[in-house]
Amino acid sequence: MNMIMKRFICLFISCSMLLACNHQDHSEMHQDSTSHEETQALNLNNGMKWKADTATNQRITDLQNIADHFKTITAPTPSEYQVLGNDMNNMLQKLLQECKMTGPDHEALHQWLTPVMRLSNDLKNIKDSSTARKNVNDLDTQLKAYHTYFE
Repeated sequence: MNMIMKRFICLFISCSMLLACNHQDHSEMHQDSTSHEETQALNLNNGMKWKADTATNQRITDLQNIADHFKTITAPTPSEYQVLGNDMNNMLQKLLQECKMTGPDHEALHQWLTPVMRLSNDLKNIKDSSTARKNVNDLDTQLKAYHTYFE
């Protein structure tokens, strides 16, 4: 699949997920989610953690459980990485469908979510284990960072 088509698909998926959250203006908090550049650094809310609702915290726990379970696989194949990407994307869609957050807390959540969505989406089409391992490590780092910024 050529790069333009991959970018279009990633952009379409990202837009669909963001619209599912019923938030009107995501343009300011998202850069091109198809690039490998992260959004601007997420900061605490005046030194305090952002407030997330119970449903969001549960879905984040579910995402972390999926990632932790995957780490038990020794020498995963590209197809196992692709399954991880699909599982993560399915849970991300569930998170976004259940999202009831609003305001600055919601915007901070989406800033945190952007790299998670990109990394999960990239895993769905992974072809080599070396790139996949890096994506999983980056994804794991991002998932662990959630509790630094949200309560």
